[in-house]
Amino acid sequence: MKKITFFLTLFLTALAATAQQATISGSILKPDGTVAPGIIVKLLDAQGQLLAAGGVDGNGQYQLSGIPTGQEYTVVPELAGQALYEVSTLDIVIGAQHILGIIPLDSPLKLLAGDVNESESLTTFDLIYIRRLVLGVENDFPRNWLFLPSDVQFVSDSDPWLGFSGSDGTILLEGDVTGFDFYAIKVGDLSW
Repeated sequence: MKKITFFLTLFLTALAATAQQATISGSILKPDGTVAPGIIVKLLDAQGQLLAAGGVDGNGQYQLSGIPTGQEYTVVPELAGQALYEVSTLDIVIGAQHILGIIPLDSPLKLLAGDVNESESLTTFDLIYIRRLVLGVENDFPRNWLFLPSDVQFVSDSDPWLGFSGSDGTILLEGDVTGFDFYAIKVGDLSW
């Protein structure tokens, strides 16, 4: 009888430990629905300590498993470098058309992508920066990628720097979470 009680206790303890772990999964895609290669997804605890990291597959999907429940976490997508990825003179032309009022950009995400100097506006200085990068005078932007939750709603679509609502990548994990999705926005790329 003691052996049965021991094994039953051990089984229930193992079951309880398993039930206290969860998975966070979602997709990280560019706003046009394509995949940006090389994205790493980091999971940070409430103190900002790295707990786990994983990559994004060829379909833009990620999954972080075995995460203890009952705690707050932050999901942080990252992609280093790739300054010239999908940035060309076409982006300069599109940015100039927007600034001149000929053809306005059709998305607040494109406005954010065009703000390469992080001045909270899209100006000719941004276009000069893009041109310098395309010509090889510059090697990098201050930031090459911007990641926003896919449920982002801007206060003003024509001035996205005024603020936005939606999730911030932080979650109180109580069970498995699916659809924790992000946009991967390539800074300098206006032609999607």
